[in-house]
Amino acid sequence: MTETVKHGKTRSTRILYSHRSTEAITLTDGTGELLVLPSQVRMRRKPAFRDTQSIFAPFKDPRTLSALQRFGVQSQNLVQIRRSLTVTEHVLQAGTPVFIWGQMERLPRTTGLSISPLLLSDLPRSAWLVRIAGKVALSIFLFLLGSKVVMEMWSHMASR
Repeated sequence: MTETVKHGKTRSTRILYSHRSTEAITLTDGTGELLVLPSQVRMRRKPAFRDTQSIFAPFKDPRTLSALQRFGVQSQNLVQIRRSLTVTEHVLQAGTPVFIWGQMERLPRTTGLSISPLLLSDLPRSAWLVRIAGKVALSIFLFLLGSKVVMEMWSHMASR
C-alpha cells in the first residue's frame, strides 16, 4: 500500500504497508523439485489486484477499505479528506514461469535441494540485463554531459 504525497511541485511515494510471503515454494521443472525460500521476490507483471483513491475519487472495490482497516492504514487524513492511496497485490500462481538467481543447497537429512534466492523474478535474466544496461548507459551519458557543461563553464570563467 502506497501513498502519493505532494509538496508544492514535488511528488513522492511512501510505502505504508508491505508484506511478502515467507512460505516456501516448490518448483518443478522436469528434472525434479526445488524448494524455494522467497526473500527477494520481484514481480514485474500486471498486478493481480490494484485499486486507487484520490482526493476526488474513492476506491472502486469495497474490499480495499476493509484491507486498509485490517492493516491499520487510515483512508482519510485528520480533516477527513481522502488520502491519495494505491493498493496493489501481486500473486505468484501455479504454472507461472519464474527465474531464480541464488545459491542452491542440500536440505539437511534429505535428498532434496533448497535455494534462498538473491532474486526470484517473473522476468528472464536477459530482461534484467537490458534494464541494468539501460540505466548504466543513461548514467554514463548524464555524467559525460555534466562534465562537458562544467568544463565549458570553467573555460569560460578562465578566459575572463
